[in-house]
Amino acid sequence: MEAKFKPRQQEIESCSPIAGHPAALQAGAGKLTQQAEADLTAQGQRKQRDLQRMSDDLQADVTADRNEVLGKSSQRCPKW
Repeated sequence: MEAKFKPRQQEIESCSPIAGHPAALQAGAGKLTQQAEADLTAQGQRKQRDLQRMSDDLQADVTADRNEVLGKSSQRCPKW
C-alpha cells in the first residue's frame, strides 16, 4: 500500500512550501497595491484549500484500501 500512495504523499509534501506564502506577502507589504495583496491572499487561500482537499482525498483512499484488505482477510479466516 505504501508504494501505491507514496507518489501522492510526496506531491502533497512538495506543495507544503505554501507556508512561505505569507512571507512573500509580508515582503511585499507597502510595495504592492491593495488589489495585488488581495490577489496574493486569495491565491494562497486557494492553494491551501487545494492542498487540504488532496490530503483528505489521500486519507480517504488509504482508509478505503485498508478496509478492503481487512474485509478480504476476515472473509478468508475461519471464525474462531
